[in-house]
Amino acid sequence: MSDDLHQLADDALDHLVHQFARPMDFVRELIQNSIDAGTPRIEVWVDWNMSSEDGTTGIVEIHVDDFGEGMDEAVIDAQLTRMFSSTKENDLTKIGKFGIGFTSVFAIQPSAVLVHTGRHGESWELLFHPDRSFDKVRLSTPVRGTQVTVFKSLDLADVAGTIGELKWVLEFWCEHSDVPILFSDRRDWIDTAAPESGGDDPWGAFGEAASGAREQESMARPMDLDTPYKVRLERDGMEVVVGYEDTPHYAFFNGGITLVRSTNPESLGPARDQLSHLSFKVKSRMLEHTLTRDNVLQDTAWTKAIGLLKAAAETLRPMLLDWLEAAVRDGTDEVARLQRYLSVECGLLDDYPFQALLPRAVVRDWRGQPVRIEDVVEQACKWKAFLLVPDSQELAGRMESEGMHLLDDAASSVELLRVLSDSALTGRIRKWVNLASFPVLPADDLVVVPKLVKRSGMTPLEWDLLKSVERVVQEGSDFGCSLHLVSLGVALGDASVPFVTIGEPETEVCAIRNKPRLMERWHLLEVDILVNRDHPSWHVFATTAAEYPLAARMGLAQAIAGACGLSPNVDLEALSLEPVDTALEPGA
Repeated sequence: MSDDLHQLADDALDHLVHQFARPMDFVRELIQNSIDAGTPRIEVWVDWNMSSEDGTTGIVEIHVDDFGEGMDEAVIDAQLTRMFSSTKENDLTKIGKFGIGFTSVFAIQPSAVLVHTGRHGESWELLFHPDRSFDKVRLSTPVRGTQVTVFKSLDLADVAGTIGELKWVLEFWCEHSDVPILFSDRRDWIDTAAPESGGDDPWGAFGEAASGAREQESMARPMDLDTPYKVRLERDGMEVVVGYEDTPHYAFFNGGITLVRSTNPESLGPARDQLSHLSFKVKSRMLEHTLTRDNVLQDTAWTKAIGLLKAAAETLRPMLLDWLEAAVRDGTDEVARLQRYLSVECGLLDDYPFQALLPRAVVRDWRGQPVRIEDVVEQACKWKAFLLVPDSQELAGRMESEGMHLLDDAASSVELLRVLSDSALTGRIRKWVNLASFPVLPADDLVVVPKLVKRSGMTPLEWDLLKSVERVVQEGSDFGCSLHLVSLGVALGDASVPFVTIGEPETEVCAIRNKPRLMERWHLLEVDILVNRDHPSWHVFATTAAEYPLAARMGLAQAIAGACGLSPNVDLEALSLEPVDTALEPGA
């Protein structure tokens, strides 16, 4: 073989050796090889041997033992060692099935790698050196399955960290393995070589002395999510568990061996919009990772897995509403968490079934009582806002007595209401288009209880102006109208509040940022029109009335007509009538 070809082969081998982010990930590759060999279980164990007189350095041994079909010489030569140089051959042009994963053992720069394996009555020992060359020797003693031992020189201070990393890698990659994977740390066990393999319990020959070796820890756990809000589905050999968590994560497994585990939604490909807000795990023998091992191969098996995940998500959606309704009803601490899950889901899914949300009591009022979304929406359409509990207990009580819903001002509830408004704004809630851009605000930013200004509190000019215009409005209406001068508690000069509104002074709340029209109450025989004394317009009309009473009356009448939807035509002759009696009436 030419030097150039040797160099290309060496470069390819280096790439395979360093294909993982963590050198210790080689254990995962050895375990995958063992599973492919049909082992009923895998035993991973570590030991430590001092090599210096002062006890500061030594050799850590990492063992991966399986009881599968093992390898004979044909498999060794064709599939395991083709990537390595041998004392018998130098052909580096072929890559075997087992050899690809096996190369990763050199990522930790071992002192040596020892392999014992047997098949079809043959047993072999392979010793790989640091330069990746190897020696192959036939054994006379039978070997069951394959045992790989990686020797690594370490300072004593680094041993605990190395073994801790090994356990972490096992837990990460073998989290839900279908094949039992057992780990044991034998550093404190008896300093005696293990007996030769024989039977199902090779440690049985040691009797009681070997009890420490049996203290094995299972690395695999049942496939589950750490949340009570989940659903599990199985179909066509695939199993998924899908649920809501504060930080969504996604994991794919082949036979329980981790292919991908990530919190990055990009790993979901085209399924990102439908699934990124959920945590899930999916396990199938058909799933495979990409050559770069950073994602799942998006093939037919992946498409089936995504379909099953979507079916689980659809099953989970009404369950979230059930859980949230129950939490709201029972007043549990889970309300905020579940409302956040619902907000994310409503805001993300273009096809979210908002109609199913309408009858659900998934928000609370200020007293902690459940409120249905359809009641919240109906009130928002009337008041042009989602109303939160005000600071004023007096106002809250008055509004509540009139049947209004003052919602809990918790951040999670406010966020859910904003999502509903934003969804209407973007057209995803077509039936609720009137909700578009409705603000979510404390009720005292929008609603007040009018304070009647009695005649004794008015100047003679104010009284004359109010009563003169009242007479004209009454004569020009098909129903009775009474004008009242009120204070809405808004600072003089704030032009953002209405000048005129409708209501009963001191008995009924009214909006200060809307312009209710009289036509909304056309069926009433008598309507009270409230004129805001704090509004700049009243200040102008009242001042003008001193010198130009007709102009002041005309301006006020037109302002009332425009605000209340009445005819803008003003009877100038009626406005020119003599001023009304300004004498105080008894008890006024």
